[in-house]
Formats: sequence, C-alpha cells, structure tokens
Amino acid sequence: MTDTDSQMLKFKSLAAYENHPMKILRRICAVPVIGVIVLILGLTAKAGDFERALLTVDGADIVVELAITREERSRGLMFRRSLPPDHGMLFDFQGTQRVAMWMKNTFIPLDMVFITRDGVIDHIAKRTVPQSLEVIAPPRPTRFVLEVNGGTADRLGWQAGDPVSGLPR
Repeated sequence: MTDTDSQMLKFKSLAAYENHPMKILRRICAVPVIGVIVLILGLTAKAGDFERALLTVDGADIVVELAITREERSRGLMFRRSLPPDHGMLFDFQGTQRVAMWMKNTFIPLDMVFITRDGVIDHIAKRTVPQSLEVIAPPRPTRFVLEVNGGTADRLGWQAGDPVSGLPR
C-alpha cells in the first residue's frame, strides 16, 4: 500500500481527498515554484556562454566568443566589466555587408577589427569609447568584426592586410 492509498483511506471519497485543503495548498504552491524554476532556467540560458572558437590573427591566438545570431550580435559584449587578455568576441554577419557598431552599455574600451570574408583585416577602430553612441563603421562592407580589449591591435602590431585564420565558413 502506498502513502497515497493510506491517505485516501482516511477520506470517505476520492473527491474529499482531492478537495482537502492541504492538497489544494500544495497544488497552488507548486505553480509559482515551477514558474520560478522555469524563469531561472530561461534566464540562465539567455545569459549562458556564447560558443567559443580559436582565431589566429597575424600569428597571435585569440580565444573568441561567437556572436552569430541577431540576438547574440545585439548583446555582444554589453554589460561586461572585463575581458581577459587575448580574448574577444567575433561577430559573424553571415555575408559581406555594411555594418555599424556602437558601444552602448559596453563598459570596457575595445579595438574593433573589421575582417573580410577572405580572412584579411580591412580596418581597425582602435580604443573605442565605452558607452558611446557614436556609430563605428568600416569604409567598406565586411563579413566579420572582432572585438578585443582596447590596445590589443597596437600591442600585437595588427594592421590592415594582416591575415586571420580560424573564421567560420
């Protein structure tokens, strides 16, 4: 005999058991608890890590988080307070196009490296200003934008024409 069976023996009918105040209270409490669990899991998934990859930029290895979807590209590095050295975020626009970036809600200065579909640095916007609404755009359409800590391009000697390997196809 299960616990449920023994509890039901205390009641004259199944309806009396199902309508018992403690049973109803458990049902009522379960809904918010389940809702909170679903909410927490949903927020964790949204705040979860981006997919990672390794790029080589003019001989230097850079660990990148990939911003591929529109949602990932919109969020980018916003609200980050730090970025480890030789780490960054690679925005993949899935094809060559005009792109425009900004620093809204971005708290760390960044170098923005604009990369062609063929894996060549086309333009670098150095030491962009945190939280600025100024539009940052390369002179030509591009496929990828690599964001790294401000000063990284100078420290590693990157310039237009340098090769980048490990990019998504």
